[in-house]
Amino acid sequence: MANIFDYLTWRGDISLKEDPFNEVDSLVLAWLSYVNLDDIMPGGICNQTMTIEEAGRIFFEHNDLEERLKGFSLTKTSALLFHELIHCPRFSRMKIMNYVNHISEELQQQFSAMTIEVDKDTLYVAFRGTDDTIVGWREDFNMSFLPIVPSQTEAAAYLAESVKNRPEKLILGGHSKGGNLAVYAAIHAPQEIKDRIIQVYNNDGPGFLHNVLDSEEYKEMLPRIKTIVPESSIVGMLLGHEEEYEIVKSTQKGIMQHDAGSWEIIRNEFVYLDSLSNSSKFLNHSFKKWVSGLDEEQRKVFVDGLFQMLEAAGAKTTGELYASGWKSVSSAIKAFSGMDLEMKQKLMLITKSLFDIINQNMKVALRISKAPTIGMSATDEMNYK
Repeated sequence: MANIFDYLTWRGDISLKEDPFNEVDSLVLAWLSYVNLDDIMPGGICNQTMTIEEAGRIFFEHNDLEERLKGFSLTKTSALLFHELIHCPRFSRMKIMNYVNHISEELQQQFSAMTIEVDKDTLYVAFRGTDDTIVGWREDFNMSFLPIVPSQTEAAAYLAESVKNRPEKLILGGHSKGGNLAVYAAIHAPQEIKDRIIQVYNNDGPGFLHNVLDSEEYKEMLPRIKTIVPESSIVGMLLGHEEEYEIVKSTQKGIMQHDAGSWEIIRNEFVYLDSLSNSSKFLNHSFKKWVSGLDEEQRKVFVDGLFQMLEAAGAKTTGELYASGWKSVSSAIKAFSGMDLEMKQKLMLITKSLFDIINQNMKVALRISKAPTIGMSATDEMNYK
């Protein structure tokens, strides 16, 4: 089946006048935000523009595509996408502006965004998802216990500043954490900006805690939020969602379906399915039951302990962590051994509770799979679903 790269090959020469902006175009621009433009564009809200074609040609004068394809999966896919966009009339003349990229270990923040002039009437605000930095993953985990993380605050401020005093209609989007940031920015935008938002695309991004889900601002924006998740979604099912979501077919399996380059496309839309896979339902139910059973302090203890071990080897990126191999494992073990007894006991109890829930749910799932439908326990069915 076709994917995002086939879409660019087959339909990249069709203008927006012939075929208006669609959900696949949104994914293309959301994915483009993973490209690091630090050496190409001035950072900040300065309204200096550069076409995608111009930015791409400069980027590949200084970056070898073959080398980029050896990197972290999102970096690899975004580089290949960027290279293809140079030659796609549908996208190449779109203008990038207001590129920002902020990483702070002190704030435990990884944030990047860009605004793209789609045509004279429309701006697309793209928020980058989690990159390969350890601090980026740390911020994601912090979402499980913090009512607001720094990138959410900056996303709202970025949107307000980037599009103020402009008349265009607005589309917001992102992949993974970027989808979460797009939704958060939309619901916290000034009213004048909210009125111009026609669609918010959340591509397999995590949801929110109840402080957001219960807010009137979120409920008012719901009709304009489109959430798309793959069949075996894990990231997109984390935390809470009130909006309906659509399920896209993927050529990958399990967690690898988070790579939106694997999402299947026909013509100008995704290939949709009727339901999530059983594995996604299973993991979704297990993780939500586990997280809901932990109080705020326990969630913080788990995240702090996990990242204390991950950061012990001195790695700044997941690539460095993977490359260090046994050194990372050894450093993590030493870091755990060096924790005080109370911390170690808390971590072990919290981790054990997750495995207990998974084990319990596996037993329920096995009973359901073996039981005839007519004799299935209503309690079992409810617990598993």
